[in-house]
Amino acid sequence: QRLTATWHMVRQKFTDSAFSFESKLRSTLKSMNECNNPQAPNTVIPHILPFVMICERDLEDIYSLRRKEESLLQWESSSSDYGLQMMLQHLQEGRTFAQNLATYRRNAELILDDPESLEDLILDVFRTEFHLKFLFGSRGALRDSQERHAKFNQILSALSAHCESSVESSV
Repeated sequence: QRLTATWHMVRQKFTDSAFSFESKLRSTLKSMNECNNPQAPNTVIPHILPFVMICERDLEDIYSLRRKEESLLQWESSSSDYGLQMMLQHLQEGRTFAQNLATYRRNAELILDDPESLEDLILDVFRTEFHLKFLFGSRGALRDSQERHAKFNQILSALSAHCESSVESSV
């Protein structure tokens, strides 16, 4: 509820961007998550979130979700085959990402004038290790995914509480 209220507050402050997201980007994101929409030909960074989510899970995680009749991945609960077909499609997309790395690199070189001149610190932004350390700190990056997700939930709650307090003070 808090995250929904925060989202509504952000939408009120940034109406044009919210309209653009709702009308154009949300449907595109949904189709990419459902593996219905192939990547655009000029893609520099492909949409790999579903593939990463599949790779991060282990069998115990999947079995425990089946016992509780809930799922982390959106397509698992809405499909008669428990999302196996879509999971296969996402795994095939992961293989395609790896095969097209040269194309992504070429596209990046066209968009970024001279990528060789970029400093290593700027390139770190695109590394998984950077994101883990940025979100969870050096020690937190070494923790297992359940602890990291719990920490991320605490961060979202703190951000939501901060936004709620700023809304109440402005009223």
